[in-house]
Amino acid sequence: MAPSVFHRALADSEMTSKCLEIMHKEAVNRYSDENAFFRLFAKKTLSANDLSATTENFDESHILYGKSCVFTGALERMTRREAMQIVLDHGGICEDKVTKRTNYLILGNNDYCSRIKDGKSSKQKKAEKYKLEGQEIDIIPENVFYDMLKF
Repeated sequence: MAPSVFHRALADSEMTSKCLEIMHKEAVNRYSDENAFFRLFAKKTLSANDLSATTENFDESHILYGKSCVFTGALERMTRREAMQIVLDHGGICEDKVTKRTNYLILGNNDYCSRIKDGKSSKQKKAEKYKLEGQEIDIIPENVFYDMLKF
């Protein structure tokens, strides 16, 4: 067979290796070392402890004042960080997990998460369990949360 009929696997592999070497050098030059470069792509999970209120002047009559809020799912109109900041700036409390102290579980869109079975996050299932046990916890959709901000 003529050489042009064969696949160029060896040549393709060598070129890929050269490209990887060039990109590695560029990453090290720009970011000091490869670990610094890899940290750019590491998943950063937002924790409620990462945020704090930007004011000390709270409207104590606001529906969120002193209430513990937990978010689940992706919000449509704002990021979770923005929503948590709003809660904190109204004198509310943000938590990462549903507990017996939780007053509101705000439901975002769970369609993005392949691990969710039957359309409910583990936070929602836990909140429903607590509610059945008599805990005062409101499970609200995202649009109700936005309505609460208008109070």
